[in-house]
Amino acid sequence: MKTKSLVFVGQFEVPADIITPMEIEEQRRMGEEQAAKEKRLKESEQERYEKRKQEAREFTERMKAGLLTPEEAEAHEQKKAHSRAWQKEWRDKRKAAEPPKPPKPLSIAKIAERVKDGLPITAEETERHEAYKARKNAQFKKWREKQKATPKPPKEKKPTKKEVFTDIISRKNAGLPLTPEEQEVYAMHREIKNEKHKIWRDATAGKLPKHSPLKILKNA
Repeated sequence: MKTKSLVFVGQFEVPADIITPMEIEEQRRMGEEQAAKEKRLKESEQERYEKRKQEAREFTERMKAGLLTPEEAEAHEQKKAHSRAWQKEWRDKRKAAEPPKPPKPLSIAKIAERVKDGLPITAEETERHEAYKARKNAQFKKWREKQKATPKPPKEKKPTKKEVFTDIISRKNAGLPLTPEEQEVYAMHREIKNEKHKIWRDATAGKLPKHSPLKILKNA
C-alpha cells in the first residue's frame, strides 16, 4: 500500500486562535472558581465590617454609660490623639502641595470705603464700583418712578384736643347721645371751666393772691 507524503515549504505553525473543547471547559471551570472565590471574599469582608460596626456601637454605648475601664479609656484617648495628629499632618501636606491662592478680591463695601477715604484702587475695582453705582442708580430710578405712579393716600388728620372738646360740647348742647368716654371728657372739661370761673370771680373781688394759679389753669 502506497502512502502519501506531504511536503511543506517553510515552517508550519498551528493557528493560535483555535481553542479546543477541553480548553473551553477548563476556562469555564476556572471562571466559576474565581467567581466563587470573589463571592466568599466579599462575604467575608462584609462579615468583618458588620462585626467592627457592632463592636464600635457597643464601645460607644459603654463609653456614654461610663463603663470603660481605665485602660480602655486611655487607649481611646491615644487613638483620638493619633487620629488628630495624622489628619493635621495630612492637611499640612495637602496645603503645602497646593499652589498659592491668589489674593481675594475686595468686596463692594470695601471698595466703596476706599473710594470714600480717597485711597487708590485698581482698574478692575474701579470698573466694579462704577457698575455697582449704575445698578443702584437704576434701582433707585425704578423705585422713584413706581412711587410717582402710585401716590400715597393722604394721611388722616388727627383732631386736636380743642376740636375734640368743641365737637363733644356741640353734640351735648344739641342733645345728641355721648359715649361713656365722651361723657368723662365733658365732665372734666366742665370741671376745669368751673374752676377757672371761680378763680376769675375771686380775682374780680380782690381776693386773688399775688402768685395766682390762674395762668396755670389757663395753660392747662
